[in-house]
Amino acid sequence: MPFLSDHHGCQGWKGEMAERIRAFDWSATSLGALQHWSHSLCSTVQLMLGSPLPMVMLWGPWAT
Repeated sequence: MPFLSDHHGCQGWKGEMAERIRAFDWSATSLGALQHWSHSLCSTVQLMLGSPLPMVMLWGPWAT
């Protein structure tokens, strides 16, 4: 799957779930605002968005 991205990665995500992720107020969580996410977090989300199987990911000390 190609990595459809801008310089950061998150804005290139495609699909309904990607839109939902972008619409959520991540700044109210321990992950912080989407534009401040690490490349590894964005890459992992990109991988999950492209998967045909249900997936879950827990990230950070509070498993957000």
